[in-house]
Formats: sequence, structure tokens, C-alpha cells
Amino acid sequence: MSRYGSLIALPLWIVAGLLGLNLMVALQPGAEAVLPEGPIGACCIPGANDCIPDVSEVQCLFGFGGVYQGDGTTCGGAFCGACCLPDESCLGFIAPDVCAALGGAHEADTACAAVSCDIAACCLANASCVAVRETDCAAAGGIWKGPDGVCGDFDQNGTDDVCETSACPHDVDNDGTVGIVDFLDLLGSWGACP
Repeated sequence: MSRYGSLIALPLWIVAGLLGLNLMVALQPGAEAVLPEGPIGACCIPGANDCIPDVSEVQCLFGFGGVYQGDGTTCGGAFCGACCLPDESCLGFIAPDVCAALGGAHEADTACAAVSCDIAACCLANASCVAVRETDCAAAGGIWKGPDGVCGDFDQNGTDDVCETSACPHDVDNDGTVGIVDFLDLLGSWGACP
């Protein structure tokens, strides 16, 4: 929570007094409000898809209605957005450099609800497997195997099992022939897809 977060519910004249602002000067025609000196950083503006650099936390919260990114942060040359963290969680509406400092992958101009932070198996063109997010897999030209996909050569044939391709794709049990077991597996899967 912001160190000024509890001030939001107070009347403007009390907030101005607590922050050392002269509200009467600020409201006079032609006068400029002077905000207190202090650390500055980036400010992400929800709904505006914008990041404002070099503002104080007070300016960000009260002047722009934004989300202060922290002292010394920058906008990083891109829009604020979702940040997928290594633990597959998502932080919403932060600047790219803040996301990178947290070890995350930034999705500019995107909300967490629109992003999948799941890390799973991605089969690349050379049949190798890497564990990445779906968007990173697509960018690499790979085939993402869904949130349950796991890299590993469990049958020890030299290829990650999830990336193995069969010369006979209908041979579900991989015994070299399409037979009753394959047919029963098909019947067992009959119905609406999940």
C-alpha cells in the first residue's frame, strides 16, 4: 500500500495541509501549485495506456490518479501493462523496467485478465522442448502444449515425450498398428471437447 493511501478518503483541504500544499495559492488564477520535493519515479495511468516519467508519488496518486511504480523507476520506453512473474502469478499495470527488475515478462498495454502466465512445454522446430509462456512459444515458432505440458524424455528415446511425432498419428498406443486399443481409446474420448 502507498504511504499516502490512507489520505485518499480525506477532504482535499486536509490532504493539501498534510502534504504541505498551499491550496489557496493553487486555486488562484494564474498560480501554479507547488508539490513537495522528494523522490521521483514512473507513474502508470490506468485506462490511458500511458506511463508518465519523473513524478513524485503524490503527483502520481493525486494529480494523475495513477499507480506509482517506486522511487527511481522509469517508464522503460513502453506502455504499462501486465507482468508475468517467474512463479506464474501476474502483477497488473506496471512499467516494463519494474517488471524486468522482478524477473518478469512484460505485456504492454494488457491487463492480467487477458494474459496467460502459465509456463509449460513448448516444442520447437528441432523437436527440442523448452518450458515457456504461450506467447514466448509462439514468438519462437514453437507449438505450446498447454498448461499441463511437461518437458522430459521419460521413455528415454532421445526426444522429449511431449514433442514426439508418430509416423502413424492414429496409433494412439504407439504399438505400430491402428487396432482395437486405439479404437477403444477413441470411444473413451467420445463427446464434447473440454
